[in-house]
Amino acid sequence: MSDEKKKEEAKALPKSQTSWWCEYKTKEGRTLTGSFTFKRLTIAELGKFGALVSQLNGGLPVDKITGFIHTQLAHFRLSIISSPEWWKPEEEFDAALLGKVFDAIMAFEETFQPAEPIEAT
Repeated sequence: MSDEKKKEEAKALPKSQTSWWCEYKTKEGRTLTGSFTFKRLTIAELGKFGALVSQLNGGLPVDKITGFIHTQLAHFRLSIISSPEWWKPEEEFDAALLGKVFDAIMAFEETFQPAEPIEAT
């Protein structure tokens, strides 16, 4: 996808959403490409996120790796509005692909963080 087309697509979205182009070569030699649209999670969705992670954990304490995988899966379910046809994270074996998409979501979320912490009064 050309840079100009990416910019046009991004302009059409509300500020709480963004589009991101993924190009990834698998270890098997397949090239996966496509556009994702992410949204910023609302306060209510952040609550759902916590509940979803807990549900994925089975309500039990889990090791750090499992907890992180469940954190990624919860973000994918709640943050991704649209994705390429090939995107099926719960069927994926390639952790690096999941990490690439997760990093893109987190980078977008971080754009909404205040530059300086706000102290409660």
